[in-house]
Amino acid sequence: MVCKFPFKHQVVGIVDEKMTQGNPLEVKFEIYSLLNRCVDMNNIEQLEQRVRALNPNELNRFRQWFLEFDHEVWDQQIANDYRSGKFDKFIERAKSEFSQGKAKEL
Repeated sequence: MVCKFPFKHQVVGIVDEKMTQGNPLEVKFEIYSLLNRCVDMNNIEQLEQRVRALNPNELNRFRQWFLEFDHEVWDQQIANDYRSGKFDKFIERAKSEFSQGKAKEL
């Protein structure tokens, strides 16, 4: 699969912009998003082969890095969803139930 946008320039632009804003987590999230738009099965198969070829120490380092990266991406998505108002109705419902005595503080 060939990306239909200037991928390298887009990544460099994002890194430059986000790093000047001082938010490296957003850099990771944006790059992750771009990669998701550009990955096909062939790339996935190549990644699988490379991961399978790692020695135990390398695999452990990769696993730790990927878990941290995945958690950061998930946290960023939650933050984006919160800012966009996706949780507003749930928050209001919880406040309402609390005020009616249907819930209590933890």
